[in-house]
Amino acid sequence: MVLLQPTLVDFRRPQIMGILNCTPDSFSGDGLLLNGKDVLSDRIQQIFLEGGDIIDVGAESTAPGSSHVDVDTEIQRLQPVWEIVAERRESHQKFSIDTVNSKTAELAITSGFQIVNDVSGGRGDTNMFALLAEHPNTQYVMMFCKNKTGRADLDTATDPWQANGNPIETIQRFFEQQLNRAISAGMSQSQIILDPGMGAFISTNAEDSCTVLANLNKLKTHFSRPLLIGTSRKGFLKHFAMTDNGPKSRLGAALGTVLWAAIQGVDIVRVHDVDQTCAFLNVVKRLGPRKN
Repeated sequence: MVLLQPTLVDFRRPQIMGILNCTPDSFSGDGLLLNGKDVLSDRIQQIFLEGGDIIDVGAESTAPGSSHVDVDTEIQRLQPVWEIVAERRESHQKFSIDTVNSKTAELAITSGFQIVNDVSGGRGDTNMFALLAEHPNTQYVMMFCKNKTGRADLDTATDPWQANGNPIETIQRFFEQQLNRAISAGMSQSQIILDPGMGAFISTNAEDSCTVLANLNKLKTHFSRPLLIGTSRKGFLKHFAMTDNGPKSRLGAALGTVLWAAIQGVDIVRVHDVDQTCAFLNVVKRLGPRKN
C-alpha cells in the first residue's frame, strides 16, 4: 500500500470575510435592504456563528449593469447597520464597510467599523486617503479595478492590458501608484491590505483572473502587504463548470480558488457562502501536514 505524502506545506487558514449586501440589486440576489433591522441583526449573528471572522457590509452594488447610488442614499440604506454595529462595539467583532465614499467611511468608522473596503482603490473619492490618515487604527482594503469608479465593466474596450497582455504588471503599477498617494496623504503602510480584483473588475477575459490567481504569491512577496481575494460567485467561475445556473451555483469553483489562494498565502477571502467555506478550510487544515 502506497501512502501519499501531503503536499500542502505550512497551510494557514485565511480569515473569512462574509458578505452582507444592503442593496435591492445584488448580482447574486442576496440583498437584505427591505428586511429591517431585526433581519439584518440575525444575519450578522449567523455569519459569525458560521465561522466568519469579518463582515463586509455594502449598500451599493458594483456588479456589471448596476446603477450608481448617491452617497446620501447609501448612508440611508446603512442606517440600521450603524446602530447594530454600535451596539456590538464591546463584542470585538470585526466589521468592514464596502464603500468608495469618504463620508460613508467616516460614519462607519464612528459607528465601530474597523476596515474600509474601497473597490476604487482610492480613485472614487479624493478625500479617502486623508480620512484614513486621521484614523491610523482603521485598516484599508485597496482594490484594483479597471474602472476608476470601482464598478465592474463588461466593455472589452476598457480592458487595461490589451496593448501588452500583462495583467500582473498593470496591477503592480496601479498599486505602486496608489500606495505612494496613500502614504503621501499621511496613511501608514501597515493600514493597507491589497486586493487585485477578480472577474469583470479586472477584465472581460476569464483567463486574466486565472493569471492573477496564479501570481498571488508574487504580488504578496513584491509588496509585503496582506492580500484579500474575492472570487465568490464571480462570472469567470462559470468557465470551470459543465453547467452554470447562475451565481449561486458556482460554489464548487469558488472553493477551488479559495484553496489555491490559501496555499499562496492570501490573508483574507471574501465570500458569500461562509459556512461552506469555513467547513472546507477546516477539513484542509485538519488533514494537512502537522508537526509531531
